[in-house]
Amino acid sequence: MLKYDELVYDCVDNYPAFPIYNTAEKKQKIIKDENYLIDKSNLVFTTAPGLYDRIKKQNKNTFYTPNVGDYEMFKDTKKFKFQLPKDLKEIPEPRVGFIGALDEYKFDFKLFKKIVEDHPDYSFVLIGPLGLKDKDASMESLGFSNYKNIYYLGSRSYKDKAKYMAGFDVDIIPYVLNDYTVEGCFPVKFHDSLAAGLPVVVTDMPAFYDFKDVCYISKSYQSFSDNIKKALEEDDVTKISERKKVAKENSWENKVEKMLNIIKEDLTNRN
Repeated sequence: MLKYDELVYDCVDNYPAFPIYNTAEKKQKIIKDENYLIDKSNLVFTTAPGLYDRIKKQNKNTFYTPNVGDYEMFKDTKKFKFQLPKDLKEIPEPRVGFIGALDEYKFDFKLFKKIVEDHPDYSFVLIGPLGLKDKDASMESLGFSNYKNIYYLGSRSYKDKAKYMAGFDVDIIPYVLNDYTVEGCFPVKFHDSLAAGLPVVVTDMPAFYDFKDVCYISKSYQSFSDNIKKALEEDDVTKISERKKVAKENSWENKVEKMLNIIKEDLTNRN
């Protein structure tokens, strides 16, 4: 009912794959609503390759504008190296960290258990809300309470994220491969970690393919485990510089400028 000059749909997730749409009726409703929006939109922006491939078939004015990171916020993360939060400082090195929601529809708990067992001399640090889908989830219910090298710190403010990342030696994104992550997920945390200069080990998601030279894409559980060790051993000044360069190119400022230019061009062509 609103009047507009330009209708833009910024699609940032594969919504039908969300756990909340857990019945055929709910799933069909969100698919119908999204299809209506795609058809009506003058432009559609998509943040993951799978989203682009799917929506481009329906709306020819669809563009791939991948998720980016806050380069300015994380570029100087290393300055906190000797000012770490007390709860992190007490954890033995090397530290392998993950910051984000610990939910089974994204986080691969089986993979995590394997890497923890494979590397008993590494400390694995988890920061974020636990069990968004299962409110009763805990380290005990997940079977992690007996592991001496797992440190769950709970949730922390986003503004303090750099202070914790400064104490990580490797950053991991151990996501499950499913309809949600493969087709429509591009974690913003990926470029935040690159901006901090951290080596990042990830699972085999299409969103990471364009960045294979600055991260460790793992096609199996064993590959993921091996890549953590490799990332620790070969980290150096050159690799840190390469990661930060890519992160700088993939900033919010650059993404917004690209999107605005596309919108302006579309408006000009239609007028």
